[in-house]
Amino acid sequence: MKALTSGVGIPHAFIADSESVQFARSLTMENAKFLRAVIRLQQTFGEQLSEFIRLLWKNEYSEEKQEIKNIDKNKDDKKSNKKKSTEKQYDDIDIIDNIDPNDITVLFPSPAALNSSNLNDQISNTQTIIEYISDITVGTDDDKKAVKFKHELAKKFLTNIPWDVVDQIVKDIEMSKAKDNLTKGEEPESQY
Repeated sequence: MKALTSGVGIPHAFIADSESVQFARSLTMENAKFLRAVIRLQQTFGEQLSEFIRLLWKNEYSEEKQEIKNIDKNKDDKKSNKKKSTEKQYDDIDIIDNIDPNDITVLFPSPAALNSSNLNDQISNTQTIIEYISDITVGTDDDKKAVKFKHELAKKFLTNIPWDVVDQIVKDIEMSKAKDNLTKGEEPESQY
């Protein structure tokens, strides 16, 4: 079976272990090449599908826009009968005018989401290492220093995590807490 599937580009784990609980993890770890191929295909098909959707949009709404303009020209003839229907169409034309079909893009979800189980394992393993290193270097006497040290170690060991986003969230929380403390007349405190 391995010989048959290896020439097709589908990893053996995909076929042999598809009923396994660890299917996603084994597929991700066993064949990163397959994931890269999927991502490449998604990009290609995403561009093609985006172009197709843009074409559909242009064909559908440019024709509708023209119909509404034609109704606008003939509205003096049938003003009382068409008033309600043209009002709705005018709302639609406002929406249509604000959409640039060149901005329509189709994106497929990345199979990189399969890496979340691997990231969970990395975090778990790294947490043990960080705790150990922190205990022997910084100790447990200075909590603020230990927290800062662990944070910096985590940044070094877990490069997959968007630390700039995490740091911004922490800053936003601290700012909000500082504002609350100032309104209460208390001193602001910092995590670090």
